[in-house]
Amino acid sequence: MVSVLISIMKIKYRFDLTNGKITLMRSTIILSFILLLTACGSDPFNKYLGYWQREGMDEGRYEVLEITQEGENYLLDENIFVNRDMRGRPKQPRVLRISEEQLLVKIAHSEAALAISDDEQTLRFFDLKYTRIAASEANDYKLKMQEAEREKEQNNHYCPTIF
Repeated sequence: MVSVLISIMKIKYRFDLTNGKITLMRSTIILSFILLLTACGSDPFNKYLGYWQREGMDEGRYEVLEITQEGENYLLDENIFVNRDMRGRPKQPRVLRISEEQLLVKIAHSEAALAISDDEQTLRFFDLKYTRIAASEANDYKLKMQEAEREKEQNNHYCPTIF
């Protein structure tokens, strides 16, 4: 790569545009080369960002995780439909750890690498498998879950439990 840059630096052609010839300037080529390098050096973890629906769920149950980026950190919200953790506290997204070009999620006392398929449509970690979905699809699932919750509350109103 350095040799290519040195070769470009040696170009000394500068034609006049008024003669209808092509202008080839060293600075233009160098700038183009730098732009090409920065485009190729994009963040390798951007492919993980977005919404992922868990596979193997019962009909009517939805579990969608979201991976976002906040500054240098990548965050994983395990289920966007749940606002509290198992202890009833407000849920916080997990901060993913970057290690050797991998994103790692820590759950309890173990870590697992997030593995993404070549087509970037399937995500796996531990024994869980997720499929990429659009934000609009995640919102549709959220609306369905809210409707099911309203129906459940209405049924509880009409048929209160004995306990």
